[in-house]
Amino acid sequence: MRLVESPAPLRPARPRHSSWTGKGHIAIKELGVTFGETAATLHVAVQDVTLDVPPGQFLVLLGPSGCGKSTVLNVVAGFIEPSSGQVTIDGVVPDGPGADRGMVFQQPTLFPWKTVLDNVAFGPLMTGRSKSAAESEARTLLEMVGLTKFAARYPRSLSGGMQQRVGIARALANYPKVLLMDEPFGALDSQTRAMMQENLLKVWNEFRITVIFVTHDIEEAIFLGDRVVVMGTAPGRVIADIPIELQRPRDQAVLFDPNFTRVKRQCMDLIRIESLKAFEQQSEQP
Repeated sequence: MRLVESPAPLRPARPRHSSWTGKGHIAIKELGVTFGETAATLHVAVQDVTLDVPPGQFLVLLGPSGCGKSTVLNVVAGFIEPSSGQVTIDGVVPDGPGADRGMVFQQPTLFPWKTVLDNVAFGPLMTGRSKSAAESEARTLLEMVGLTKFAARYPRSLSGGMQQRVGIARALANYPKVLLMDEPFGALDSQTRAMMQENLLKVWNEFRITVIFVTHDIEEAIFLGDRVVVMGTAPGRVIADIPIELQRPRDQAVLFDPNFTRVKRQCMDLIRIESLKAFEQQSEQP
């Protein structure tokens, strides 16, 4: 039997964990990423991207497919080495992936043979914590994402939204400085997606961890972000950096706020121009 999404809200926020305080400053300076080894295969995915993300900020990278937003995220995660420029976390250049950066992908990447509790406890165990300490931390995080009752279940018995909540809890289990999210709600239905967005903001409001969130959904970007960075295509670059002046906490009613509508129109116009440009370039290719 596959369990459906639980309507229960998250637990009320508790005092923020001191492990996140003042950490997670991301500096991206003149970042460039090029793929291919010959002139025929050369592709400039990202060019001259410069961003400064202060600790605790929720930054959203928004743009059409192929604009390089996931490439930027993967450089910060340590999965891709930059061709030019630099990324630092609290002044340090990351040397590959690390526990200081939690990652949540579009599809849940859970161990199917481990229970929900064991999936969340896995990271702390790998960093040397005792089994009891790791499980205690995992239970605390599962409580925060509203999945305490499902600790003994296996991922296959959970809905997609519930699996992503487990993924978020697992990404936070090592107290990373930064949480990186690559279209984590893209595969969910609209109702579940809206609920997941609100739940994510509740978790973020508790910890105020630095977040970089990638999406192509304009409403999702504005609803979640302190800041929306719009990227253009061919090559991927920053074309707009928009502060989101909407009060927190937020719920779905904010979608009708005049400021929300104004920013939505601005983003739509920018992305339409870039999408048309990319379409025309593709049409010109032999």
